[in-house]
Amino acid sequence: MLKSTETSMDNIHWQPRFSATDLDQNKIIAEIMSHRDQRPPPTENYSDPVVTHICEALRHAIHQKKRILLYGDYDVDGTMSCVLWIWFFQAIQFDHYDFYIPRREKGYGVHLDVIQDYVRTASCQVVITMDTGVTAGAVANWCHQNQVLFIVTDHHEVQPDKLPKSGLVINPKLSHNRDYDNLCGAGITYLVIDALIRHSHFMLPATFYKDALTITALATVCDVMPLSGGNRRLVQNGLTFFAESTRPILLALRERFCRGAPEVTDFSFRIGPLINAAGRLADATLVVKGFTQDQHPQSLEHNIQELIAINHQRKNLSTRILHEAELILQESPHLLEYPLLFLGHENWHPGVLGIVAGRLAEMYHKPTWLFSLNKDKQEWIGSARSMPQKPDNNKSFDLLDAMVSAEELFHRFGGHKSAGGFAFPEHHRDKIFHQLLTYSNNIYHQYAELWQVVTSYDCELSSPQISDSLAKAIAQLQPFGHGYEEPVFLIRGHLARCDYYHNKNTGKPGHTALFLHISSDSQSPNTFDNPKKVIFFNQLIQPTDAKEHQVKCLVHMRWSLFRSKWRMELIGIKVHLSPGGG
Repeated sequence: MLKSTETSMDNIHWQPRFSATDLDQNKIIAEIMSHRDQRPPPTENYSDPVVTHICEALRHAIHQKKRILLYGDYDVDGTMSCVLWIWFFQAIQFDHYDFYIPRREKGYGVHLDVIQDYVRTASCQVVITMDTGVTAGAVANWCHQNQVLFIVTDHHEVQPDKLPKSGLVINPKLSHNRDYDNLCGAGITYLVIDALIRHSHFMLPATFYKDALTITALATVCDVMPLSGGNRRLVQNGLTFFAESTRPILLALRERFCRGAPEVTDFSFRIGPLINAAGRLADATLVVKGFTQDQHPQSLEHNIQELIAINHQRKNLSTRILHEAELILQESPHLLEYPLLFLGHENWHPGVLGIVAGRLAEMYHKPTWLFSLNKDKQEWIGSARSMPQKPDNNKSFDLLDAMVSAEELFHRFGGHKSAGGFAFPEHHRDKIFHQLLTYSNNIYHQYAELWQVVTSYDCELSSPQISDSLAKAIAQLQPFGHGYEEPVFLIRGHLARCDYYHNKNTGKPGHTALFLHISSDSQSPNTFDNPKKVIFFNQLIQPTDAKEHQVKCLVHMRWSLFRSKWRMELIGIKVHLSPGGG
């Protein structure tokens, strides 16, 4: 019935959140909002006493011109956290700092040999970690013994036995204030810098705060943090300030990648992947330098082109590894009988395994571990991703807890419930698999529904309900993202025709437009209005039987600017074709 380059037709159960029968537009919007997290932003500043101690220590360090080492992770969150500190130091004309972003092959986490090198060769007396460090207990102990102030700003899950006992640690998961529990690393960095500015009475222009909030919003979106409470307001403000910024790097990114007013998707699908690609395949230092050093237009253009090229390489690698992983599963179908995927290959590039693991976890709806062999260290290194959490279910498969169950077998691991990184000795592969399998089986027996593939949508719409005014009203609910999902609607009808649009890069058909006669009255399903267009990007949908024209689609409804005109668009997500009454 359907051929597609994507898994567009499936036997997934589509489950509505509410019925829109006889509901007017206002009631539909009210129902949509009632099914999303409406927690208000926090009304007070982050009240962790550790922040006060950090501010006083850094005020003293800046006044005494002590050398500060900024140590960040290599993803968007870590690099933007580093950029925040450098922008702040530049604004107060403080230049006694270094920054270090490890290359991915060095491995995730704070490496003691790096800290020792900067202390001995650059005379660093203060270390600030960003988006990492909450498991760096051994490093903290060394710093304490050598009179180096060790400050951790991190948001990852805490492992009590590895938590730094020396130094100063700021992590919302250690606080009783749950309002800030979903901050990313850059969000924590922004709070600390803001507190430091107020504590030390620095005078900074409003543009500093606006630009800082812009890249904090970028990190929040790209680290897939829930867009509720304080994060929601942060991202709303960040998008607004991004549209106004005149800082050269932000201006260059906006002009290159935003098609109109900045949106969440500009961060998540256009700008974020470029930044992440540098850390995955090359050196994330390129990103930090691009945001903080030579801001001449030609230099910025060169840097952006370099990131685009790296990201293109990342896409090709991801496609190849995904294909090879699927071949492994085809050749060894018994692997699909397990409640998890645990796959490794000697020649897979570790920099893209997180992306591919996420794709596989979504495709097979199973927690997925992918890893590659580092022959020099004789260890497997990789990434893990959990299957997508159901929006209406608070339960999820906890990857970190799964790895904790086998912690004595790993060299190192970290992350949170839905994503993580790890490394283990070459000879521990089978032992770790069996331990993770035991853990997964236990969770499956308790919460089998986590493995059930259920796609939730908001409601079914009839043809009169699909209107410009509803699309405009939905647009007012933005920003959408993790934890505050964009509304999804079911529409059904007869297929009038099917058109294809060419992919600009390949010159071949790459997108499908289905034109549907949709029922104009839920009580009279055979009454139809003019056909509605549903566009499926990057999917080739080919009806193979002219008689099979009953169509059900899950769609987003958007109010979009196209060729200087605003219009309502239906963006296809999933489609099901069936004979007869469907």
